[in-house]
Amino acid sequence: MELTPDPAQKRLWIIQLVLVTSSILLLFLVPLTASRTVQSGSVFAYFAAVWLLIGGAVAFWIPLYFKSLRYEIDKDEIRLYRGVIWKQRVTIPYEKITAFDSSRGPLERLFGIGRVKLQVSGVTTGRGRRPEQALIGLKNPETICADIEATVRQHRDSGMQQENKPATESQTAMLESIQDELKEIRILLEQLLSKER
Repeated sequence: MELTPDPAQKRLWIIQLVLVTSSILLLFLVPLTASRTVQSGSVFAYFAAVWLLIGGAVAFWIPLYFKSLRYEIDKDEIRLYRGVIWKQRVTIPYEKITAFDSSRGPLERLFGIGRVKLQVSGVTTGRGRRPEQALIGLKNPETICADIEATVRQHRDSGMQQENKPATESQTAMLESIQDELKEIRILLEQLLSKER
């Protein structure tokens, strides 16, 4: 199954950008307007221009990054794709998933989306280990989380069944050979120790 985030995720990021940018501008606007000096107006204009330039760059980046997000869920693993310039692919085998949950923050609930968080052991990405991965911008994160949970349980159950399988004849022969070898090593060690005494 291939999933992409809902377009509401892109709108949510833009609203968050506007809220953060406005808050920072207001934090600097109030002290500068209170001083009422000519210089404070030019400092504010310079600061606002720089901040709007950064905000504009982020606003340009959001749709590009959003377009790069893709998730593939199949019977053996989950793959996450993301990145505009530095493309990243994270492969998560079900055996490595240690915990999972779905969540919706206040703004995510407002937009009708959520995320599925996966706690993973031993997954390496291009930038090192990241024990938590998230599938963001999903319309039905609870359903997807339940599907992942069922598949993880199925993999764990099949793994336990394989562990409980009786050894094959070749495995039994190999174990007996190892056991014989260990007995010979023990006898040799006992002989060496008795000579040293």
